Amino acid sequence: MAKRLDFENALLHDIRRNRRKRPTVKLRWVLAFFAVGIALAASASALLTLFSGNSHAPLAETAAGFAARIAAGQMDAAVEFCAEGAMGSQLVATERARVFLPQALAIPQPSPNARADRVALLTRVRDDLARAGLNWENAQALAFGGVLAKVSDPARMQGTASMVVGNVYLSDGQGVYTIELSLMNCLGSYVITDIWQWGALEVAPEALKSHSRAQFETFRNDPDDDGVTVKAPEHVFIKH
Repeated sequence: MAKRLDFENALLHDIRRNRRKRPTVKLRWVLAFFAVGIALAASASALLTLFSGNSHAPLAETAAGFAARIAAGQMDAAVEFCAEGAMGSQLVATERARVFLPQALAIPQPSPNARADRVALLTRVRDDLARAGLNWENAQALAFGGVLAKVSDPARMQGTASMVVGNVYLSDGQGVYTIELSLMNCLGSYVITDIWQWGALEVAPEALKSHSRAQFETFRNDPDDDGVTVKAPEHVFIKH
């Protein structure tokens, strides 16, 4: 199945009635990075064969692989692209150990239900999008677009972390749908740290890039969260 991906959240129709209130785009970086509750793992070097690459290719591969697993109903495989998966958890833990000051690096105990909860959420995403009209048998990823930026906090961090907030765009040939994600760059790989919302999009496929760019300009006007700085924002748009 051809994969294409993109970023656009202003036109999202949130089909979850009880979805949490959305923070600003910049606050998503803070929540996604500082709230990841993954215990420190020893090494993620063995995982690089699957995820590593150059430029934005690893980002595209993660988003495309994630979307393909959901389309196929393979939720256990899809969760491996997330921080709750065995591979993702090691990558995130290694990145947190790299960027946090030793005295600020908490090592929380992950919830024993974290993986099952994420699998349940992914199942809900698939079911909700099907109810919104997406025919998963014909689904193709169109593009991925979002904002790539550096996150820093001098009080807690000894380095900067690279984060992305953006959307996977899907189409079944009849409509356009999207899943909004936060992703963390870990040793050149991208791990999904949060799934914010999903739904149908009232925009033509050929207009995705312009909407993505407009959303990026809005992002640049968002205030930084207290104590946390978002630097060097870059608009990313990848078609497949």
